[in-house]
Amino acid sequence: MSRTRSFAPWLSALLLFCGHAVAQRSYFALYDQDTGLNVGEIAALAQDDTGFLWIGAHRGLIRFDGHSFVPWAPETLDEVVYQLLYGPNDELLVRAASGRGWRRTAHGLEPLPGPDGKQLATLNSIAFDTRGRLWAVIGTSLWRRDTNERWSPIASAIPADEKIQRVYPARDGVVALTDSGAWRIGDDNAQNILHERDLWFAAQAADGALWIAAHTTPGLWRIDDHGARALARVAGRALDLRARGDTMWLSLDRTLVAYENGGVIRAMGIADGLPSGGPLLVDRENSLWLGTFVGLVQFPEPGTWRWGETEGLPSEHTYSIVARGGDVFVSSWSGLAHLDRDEKKFTLDFPPYGGTVCNDARSGLWTSDGAHLMHWNENHFDTVANWTSKRIINACVRDDAGVLWLATSRGLSKLDDGSQLHDTDIDGGVDQVWTNAGILYAAAGARVCRIVVANEAIGLDACVPFPTKARANRVAPISPKETWLSANDGIFGFDGHEVSRLPGNHLSEGGVAASLSPSSNGDWWMSGSGILFRAHPCDDCAAKWQVREAPGRWQGLPGNSAIDVSEDATGALWIAGNRGVWRVPKQARAMPQNIPRVVPVRVAVDGVVQSTDGALRIAPSAHRIELEFAALSYRDRSLLRFRSRLNDDDAWSTPTRSPVLQFADLEAGDYHAEMSASLDGEHWSSAPASVAFGVLPPWYRTIWAMGIFVVAAIALAAWLYRLRVAALLRVERERTRIAMDLHDELGSGLGSIGMLAGVAARDDVDDAEARQLAREIADLSGLLGSGLRSLVWSLRSGRAGIDELGSQIADHARRMFPGDVPHLAVHLPSKQSTAPLAPELRRHVLLFALEALHNVARHAHARHVLLTLESVGGDGLHLAIEDDGGGFDPTESARGTGLESMHRRAAAIAATMRVDSARGQGTRIALERPQTA
Repeated sequence: MSRTRSFAPWLSALLLFCGHAVAQRSYFALYDQDTGLNVGEIAALAQDDTGFLWIGAHRGLIRFDGHSFVPWAPETLDEVVYQLLYGPNDELLVRAASGRGWRRTAHGLEPLPGPDGKQLATLNSIAFDTRGRLWAVIGTSLWRRDTNERWSPIASAIPADEKIQRVYPARDGVVALTDSGAWRIGDDNAQNILHERDLWFAAQAADGALWIAAHTTPGLWRIDDHGARALARVAGRALDLRARGDTMWLSLDRTLVAYENGGVIRAMGIADGLPSGGPLLVDRENSLWLGTFVGLVQFPEPGTWRWGETEGLPSEHTYSIVARGGDVFVSSWSGLAHLDRDEKKFTLDFPPYGGTVCNDARSGLWTSDGAHLMHWNENHFDTVANWTSKRIINACVRDDAGVLWLATSRGLSKLDDGSQLHDTDIDGGVDQVWTNAGILYAAAGARVCRIVVANEAIGLDACVPFPTKARANRVAPISPKETWLSANDGIFGFDGHEVSRLPGNHLSEGGVAASLSPSSNGDWWMSGSGILFRAHPCDDCAAKWQVREAPGRWQGLPGNSAIDVSEDATGALWIAGNRGVWRVPKQARAMPQNIPRVVPVRVAVDGVVQSTDGALRIAPSAHRIELEFAALSYRDRSLLRFRSRLNDDDAWSTPTRSPVLQFADLEAGDYHAEMSASLDGEHWSSAPASVAFGVLPPWYRTIWAMGIFVVAAIALAAWLYRLRVAALLRVERERTRIAMDLHDELGSGLGSIGMLAGVAARDDVDDAEARQLAREIADLSGLLGSGLRSLVWSLRSGRAGIDELGSQIADHARRMFPGDVPHLAVHLPSKQSTAPLAPELRRHVLLFALEALHNVARHAHARHVLLTLESVGGDGLHLAIEDDGGGFDPTESARGTGLESMHRRAAAIAATMRVDSARGQGTRIALERPQTA
């Protein structure tokens, strides 16, 4: 098999392939320590199908979602990541500096098994081919893993003395780089395609050609069906090689080089603000990423390039640009310059005296250096006429008769076909000149006028004022009846009779539309400080125009980069502003088409991050729930808008810029929070990201608590019912006791009264006996009344002590024994007692005493009666009733109702009753109640 021998034979073809190398810049953003990426040097980059970016750094693996950098499994991997490889089935592989291989899992890393089933430990390079097979350089051998994860060694025609170092995908196989050359390896063949040393990187271009770069030596080759050709290369150590569309990007340690289709080479380096070279990545939005020694660099649209003073501009502060054919003219505050087509640099035409270029569609480009009217002639300006006084050109137009009219800083000038120049001075000069419907107009100062010509004299007529005292910067004939005029404070419409501010000015979002220039499709470009968009005029819309295109960061433009814009015949935009000159190629003008994917990235409850592996259940004590989502779009994050809802049935919220949802003190229940994203405000994520979670109810609202509450309520109801029944029973028992007390106290007396009244009513009773019966009835009635009052007193709940109790008993005894026989002696407590006695105690003692006294009165026939009541401390007492009557045998009378009632009352108050009596010896009844604790 023949080999390509050396680099030297292709040097003759080098200049045929490559154009002139140009040092230029493309807009980029830097993510470093200031933005949360503090990992040192970046060595590898990858992106998965979800959209996350993965960064291999000197201290492990990092995941980036556009907002946050998240260390991935730092406890597992804490070393330099040399290679990241993403392949089929969402497989992200990691090759560490130690040679170990890892595979990303949902929440960490797991060892990558090799041919022996153990973790790969001598891994030098890995690559997926187009069929999803994994190729690996293990030690010095080449292995391949099929889609069923079966490994097999690759026996090829590579000589044994060549050491395989790295592999890269190419068509249906790989390109293997050895220490002596490059080999294309398929299923059963190996073809040598280059014989050179120090080969380090390989990449396949969109046209199928293979590019190979050396590591430390200045070698770069392009290999296609016609063989290998060497290309020019900037000196430096190669760090990566990557294709993006028709452009091949080569990253060196100090320079980033783009090899564009057609042979143009552009380069950016440290002098242009690039920190360094490093690994390259083209993401799914076609942005270019570069990992550097200090951080991560993003080129949203690397096909958009910038020219500055380094590229020949007299000043980077430019304000006017005209692109016509292959010519580009830029006016800056330091002079007028044009772009050299061959050198790709700007060349100064003359120092400043205004220097605005006017584009006449029929005769070409006109300008002035202040003293002369000048016309562009292929590669230089020719003087056509001399001004009678110094002036600069603001605008030009050719009327229907073919006369060229010029608006100048001193007035109006016209140039006829005979190259005769006629000047007319107008105070304040003329800012703009144009024709519409055959009428010639001029904007002079804060007014718009018709231009009239009478006998070769030029004048202004029918002038109308601007409503804001503005001056016109540019004009755009929209229709035969309407002309737009741009001024420093907005866009105005002129209908031939009046100038009015257009309602669509609010669409500029605070910017100033200083310029109007035509687009190839009939629309108009509006540009100025802070705005750049293509407007489509519409009479039937409220704003009078619709924004059809708004180039910005997505197209590779930094903010506030446009003051004037010109669209050339290829569809490329040439933009002048205070950041130099920018060219946006037609293919880069496309607006975002893909709707960004949204994923949840963080859930926190009261500031504590929660795991979302399973069902998320949040305690009722939680006060704040925070859900953070990420829209995995990186090219222009300023376009991102988010809307959300808490449940499927809720309406979507008003779009905002924040992807964070915060909830405070949510009610208990199940929730399904959703977040959707958009890049244009019209097309939203078809599958919103969601987080399902539940807020647990407080314990007293749980099912088991509800059950306990029901049981407790039933038990309480039962207890209350029992209390009510007990209360009713107590009332009933109290009624019964009162009835019994009334019976005991009044029953026998009332019966005696009834008997005496019956005897007194008999006809055979004489008057003396009747009077005696009446006196007995009166005495019994008095005793019954006294007993009733004593009973009522005992039932009261007042604070009465033993003194009041003794008085009640003594009063009743005195009424019962009013005479000398029997003689009543009463011994009550000699000291006043303040201890109250319970009403129940008072009642039972009182009725006990009354029962005993009644028995003495009815049965004893005594001559002396002794009543004794003593306090034994607190609620303790001693009660004794003695008589010297006939007495009785207690054993024979034990079943009497009186004694039974007294025994019952003694037991009710925890007292003891003692009866001492014998026939003919009197009776003593005592009640002893000790003091309670």
